[in-house]
Amino acid sequence: LIDSLIAKRILLNLTHATVPAANAGTVKPGAIMPSMGYRVQVFYGSDRRQVFSQQSKFNGLYPTLNTYITYKQPNYYLRVGDFRTRLEAQRLMNELRANFPTLFIFREKINAPDLD
Repeated sequence: LIDSLIAKRILLNLTHATVPAANAGTVKPGAIMPSMGYRVQVFYGSDRRQVFSQQSKFNGLYPTLNTYITYKQPNYYLRVGDFRTRLEAQRLMNELRANFPTLFIFREKINAPDLD
């Protein structure tokens, strides 16, 4: 019930969202607009090869979810998913516990998926 209400609220916000006049001509219909959401961090460390290895492992298990690698000295961070709600991110985190021992949820800008 709560998820459906949240999804309806998000849809309502998206249908009433306005595009700034400067971008009005450049935004295409159906374009993905960045918005705030959640991602699950599945790995962090200073070894570049290891972060790519973990990304490959994750992509083998969940090929449909997007992965994002960022570098903030001295560590690489592997975060996954584009979740609108913390509950969605928590569900994935519970599934991943067996394969990835160090998991965290972060609120950040995401590439918001369609509500279809």
